[in-house]
Amino acid sequence: MKNKFFTIIASMALAVGASSCVDLDTAPLDQKSDATMWKTPEDAEQGVSILYEYLPNAMWENDNDVYTDNAVHGIKWAVGQRAHGVWQATDFGWSTEYKYIRYANLVFANIDQVEGISEADRNNILGQAHFFRAFIYADLIRQFGDVPYTEVPLNLEDQEGIVRTDWKEVYNHVMADYDQAIALLPEYTTPAEGRVNKQIARAYKAKIALYFANPECPHSVAEGYQVAAQNAKAVIDSGHYSLYDEGYSGDAKNYTGKYAEMFWDMNGVTSPEALIVTVSNSALGTGTNFIGFECFPKVGWGGLNPTQSYVDCFEDCEGAPIAESKVYDPLKPNVNRDPRLNVNVIFDGDLMYPDFQFTVKNPNYVPGGSEKEKITTQGIVVRTKPLPSSDVRGLYGLTQESCGDATLTGYQAKKWLNPAVNPEAGGWNHNASPACMRFTEVLLMYAEAMNEMSDRPQEAFDAVNRVRARVGMPALQKTDASLPTYCGSQDALRQRIRNEWRVEFGFEGDHRQWDARRWNIATDVLNADRYPYKYKVYSDPANAYPVDNGMVCDIYVADGEQPAITDQIIRYSAHNYLFPIPQNQLDLNKNLTQNPGYN
Repeated sequence: MKNKFFTIIASMALAVGASSCVDLDTAPLDQKSDATMWKTPEDAEQGVSILYEYLPNAMWENDNDVYTDNAVHGIKWAVGQRAHGVWQATDFGWSTEYKYIRYANLVFANIDQVEGISEADRNNILGQAHFFRAFIYADLIRQFGDVPYTEVPLNLEDQEGIVRTDWKEVYNHVMADYDQAIALLPEYTTPAEGRVNKQIARAYKAKIALYFANPECPHSVAEGYQVAAQNAKAVIDSGHYSLYDEGYSGDAKNYTGKYAEMFWDMNGVTSPEALIVTVSNSALGTGTNFIGFECFPKVGWGGLNPTQSYVDCFEDCEGAPIAESKVYDPLKPNVNRDPRLNVNVIFDGDLMYPDFQFTVKNPNYVPGGSEKEKITTQGIVVRTKPLPSSDVRGLYGLTQESCGDATLTGYQAKKWLNPAVNPEAGGWNHNASPACMRFTEVLLMYAEAMNEMSDRPQEAFDAVNRVRARVGMPALQKTDASLPTYCGSQDALRQRIRNEWRVEFGFEGDHRQWDARRWNIATDVLNADRYPYKYKVYSDPANAYPVDNGMVCDIYVADGEQPAITDQIIRYSAHNYLFPIPQNQLDLNKNLTQNPGYN
């Protein structure tokens, strides 16, 4: 679903695909159904190329973490109703999905008209169409359950009589389409080529099988874990993919690797980890404004604010959860931690963008004194304490200086913030190449599926430990109970694998809300209160900045304040496992029914 939680996101993100106002995106017919269109191999290539517009942008989809325990958002005025716990059928849509399903069906309806196309090219075109039809219908049944299903390009007169098809029947069609894609597509294509291949089809087949594998969920399929494991294993065994900077051989405490760079600039295009990417290229006029929009204020507009729960999910550098750690210091929460924490989260006091100069408020300024009110600094130190010296970035609502887009938690999201791009300038038109799927996801799918089918098999450890090793995190194991990495039961390994999903894919690709559903934990984690860091403001004139009027603030202290965030409160009930059927579709077609709980 291309529904975004921001009311302005379509223009800010330059999101692909406009929604149709017609049910199931039927007519008016466009060039893809014009009899003059499907004549040459070039026409066929054009007809299938438009389907790539549907690919999700994992960078922009980071904002969907506001629907989870991972984050709230600093840009409060733009947050939609669901981020406030309101589920309205008028806020949901599926016309974008059906628009691209129609494009896929046009390929099948017209490919035989194309003259002079080779068998190899014809198979490749058909394989791509099968892939995208499967991919889009998989999105639909995950979101809405039973949905209308069609394998022909519908016209206006075809609307009458359309009903919802049972989700499991649609799932079977999805799997059949993926099988056709696997049979017809080439063995491998690079991210730079920008086309799907057999391995990508296998990976996405594994993903939807894993989503419906859990028998504890309202919707499940038999042999989901087996299908997920078999297809993920086939991708692994193909040898075409590896992890970005996989050669790192050091430990986590002294990490010096390049993990963060995977999320910058055009690195996704050349990454051995990326299965397929979406590209924004400023030189070609297709740059993105993500950094300008998502960076901390006021060098950017605001961006995501990680919750304390998300910060706490990262283990210490020895592989222990922080509640069990011997090296974690709560007063220095980003020291001796999993290196991925500092890739994802900006902490108070962090120096950002050291290659650029910024004009900032001088905390030593006193009216009539010798200090200037504004000073120029090399880089910018992010200060979020609720004091005037933090200027616009102080905790939201606690000082007159903090701006409307200031952090609600004391933290800011860091993933995707390329330090070579000045947010105040290039942040509004920069390159990006986020992976729609990373090889990490394939490894974690395999680890999870294998562990669910048997008690802690070695294959599960090997896959998840490969992900951990590239940032120096110690291997999970089942032989030495004295070590913090010990997994003494199937459920212990299950929880560690689930935590790897959260650590790896926070603020990326819209994972957490769906993971919570498929693990059947959504009622717990998506209703949990979300918290900032702990802080304590008190009088200490001798150590206070002049602008702070004698007050200082300690953060992360045990006796500090930590009020639950009330600006954005998500609510999740059992019926929210499915989204409501879009209201405009119900209005257009009286044969459609609403999902339970939304009437």
